[in-house]
Amino acid sequence: MSSFDPAAVRKAVEEFTRVLKKGGTAVFSIPNYSSIQNRCKFLFKGYLEKPVYREDYENSESNVYNFHNSPLTITLLNTMFEINGLEIIEIRRDKVKVKQFLLLPLVLLFKLIALLSTSGQKRKYGYHLTLRNDVVLGGNTMIIILRKR
Repeated sequence: MSSFDPAAVRKAVEEFTRVLKKGGTAVFSIPNYSSIQNRCKFLFKGYLEKPVYREDYENSESNVYNFHNSPLTITLLNTMFEINGLEIIEIRRDKVKVKQFLLLPLVLLFKLIALLSTSGQKRKYGYHLTLRNDVVLGGNTMIIILRKR
């Protein structure tokens, strides 16, 4: 799946839930837009995915697969999972990206800010998910292992 329409992803999660037995396990993988590298790219460049131009669309025979409608972050995915009775039991990364460790001081600053936040802020901003090492220092792909409640 290279184009992420949130409504289509929501439907996919609903289908996961429908076919999965209670206590069953599912694996969901998606680009890791929550990594520190992607967060910095957005901060400094203003985009998460390389912009797609009209020429790209026309050269691809009018396919829209390269149009990323909405980057799905771990917090948005978790909400979709919870609504459908799925819980995250593990998050894995596809590979360790050595360049991200250059951004480790920034990650530690984020974690310090989270540590000093109120419990309400921690819950509101989903720090328990967004600052997990396997997310913030994850590779290009987030691999989420789910269980149906």
